[in-house]
Amino acid sequence: MHITKMLALALVVALMAGCVPSLRPLYTKDDPIFDPALVGTWVDGDGDQWIFSKSDDNSYELVEKPKEGARAHFKAHLVQFGSLRFLDLSAEKLDVQEELVKNGMFWLHAVPAHTIWKIQLAGDTFHLSALDLDWLGERLKKKKVTIAHQVLGDKEDQILLTAPTRQLQAFVVRYAGEAFDRDPAKFQRQK
Repeated sequence: MHITKMLALALVVALMAGCVPSLRPLYTKDDPIFDPALVGTWVDGDGDQWIFSKSDDNSYELVEKPKEGARAHFKAHLVQFGSLRFLDLSAEKLDVQEELVKNGMFWLHAVPAHTIWKIQLAGDTFHLSALDLDWLGERLKKKKVTIAHQVLGDKEDQILLTAPTRQLQAFVVRYAGEAFDRDPAKFQRQK
């Protein structure tokens, strides 16, 4: 399956999951770092597995194996600004039957995207918080924050960030304490 189609799936899935997708990555070519402690198999409270392996150029391959549903493959980049760490994910492929995603007209209208996550890694545990769609939507509506974006469709709760990378970086650092889910997903290293 064509990689652009799989990347486009990230936008669709992100919007369905309540995440805030971005057209641009959170990193430039010099920003990603590699922390070997992230490599391995991690399991969340629902039994879903996230398997990180080293890829090229300080990046990771991430395979998400949900307890139910199709396995998904992502490119993951870890970045650090001061003491804050973030994970940028972009979809690479989805292990589903080809027939389920063959509709060319649909994919013509889909756009590849990134999602931004705040990550806290400590020993055999990491916490992962998505950029909070509700928080962002409320503040954009009240003009309490400013960042380039588009509202998708006729609902104001579907937001696509369009800001350049450096503006995204400044935004997540400035609002790291409030813009990410307050109830992060907890993952334990599988031994």
